[in-house]
Amino acid sequence: MKKIVASIVLMAFTTLLICNAQETKAKVEKKKAKTEQVQKKAVKKSVEQKAKTEKTQAVSKAKAEKGKAVETGKAKAEKTKSAVKTKAEGEKTKAMTKGKAEKTEAVSKAKKTTVKFTKPAEKPAAGDKIIPGKKGPEGQPVYSGPKGGQYYINKNGNKTYLKK
Repeated sequence: MKKIVASIVLMAFTTLLICNAQETKAKVEKKKAKTEQVQKKAVKKSVEQKAKTEKTQAVSKAKAEKGKAVETGKAKAEKTKSAVKTKAEGEKTKAMTKGKAEKTEAVSKAKKTTVKFTKPAEKPAAGDKIIPGKKGPEGQPVYSGPKGGQYYINKNGNKTYLKK
């Protein structure tokens, strides 16, 4: 009897292994397609990276050659003309930023002078007592209610109960 049970268990185990070990053609094709996509993306990235490095090398080479070249009178004139133009643009941006700074300063002053209307502060109930020596988070007095709850009046004028 033990041999029969052991052989049945062994057969079930081997069939499980065989079923799980075999892959269908569809699974193999999906894996192959995924690996091909990953490879294509990697090749594309490397080509893009190579193009970027070649472009930056060409730009830096051109800049180096331009710096080494002897300036002629015409080139000097163009250079001074562009320098004057950039200086004018710089002054224009300074003026614009100064105007923006003044505007933001005026807005902040206006915000400071605005009046906030808040509802009147709640008053503690007639039977509530102040707990001596205990303060709220912003230094407010803490009150004790008739059932033993403790609260303070927050800056908005509402009762805020403290956790025990």
